[in-house]
Amino acid sequence: MTWWIGIGGIGAIVALATLAGGFLYRRTSDRIARAAADAWRSAAASDRESVMRDVLATTPDNAVAWFLLGCAQIRMGRIKDAARSFGMAYHFDVDLESAAMMTFACLKSRDGEASDILNQIAVTWDEMKRPNVQASASDRRVFGVLLAPGEPAGLSPLGRLVWALIGDTQRAEISAAVSRGRDDLASFFD
Repeated sequence: MTWWIGIGGIGAIVALATLAGGFLYRRTSDRIARAAADAWRSAAASDRESVMRDVLATTPDNAVAWFLLGCAQIRMGRIKDAARSFGMAYHFDVDLESAAMMTFACLKSRDGEASDILNQIAVTWDEMKRPNVQASASDRRVFGVLLAPGEPAGLSPLGRLVWALIGDTQRAEISAAVSRGRDDLASFFD
């Protein structure tokens, strides 16, 4: 009878150690993500790529930093570089569905000022069966960092992602579409 207690005790210790390890991993992961978010927010827009690269130099598995690096690269018209960054973000956090979508959209887009990234985001979103790009806690964490000034109320989650990635000209188009009661990205291009 005492051997059952011994085995049960060992099982309880293993279970507690597993739970403690998972808790510590989540806390460390949250701390690393917060560090990337804080660095992004405190950097000037022109410095964000180098700041995210600095974060990644010390924490190369930081999915939030990879995602934000992709955002900085899109804003500079370096769409193919952004595809790699979004792919790395998804590699390190498979719950970051918006990173998977952005990887494919960037791979299908042209680089430079004449990029068709906005259209490719809409097409890719539709091809992926219109997922809610803010459904996971990981996506919501990134979106919290990407809040952009002047974001119109009532913008869809996909519209919020696009709003954070684009320039002022396209933002005016999106604001006009939202004011007409359209809240899905596909309607921005009709």
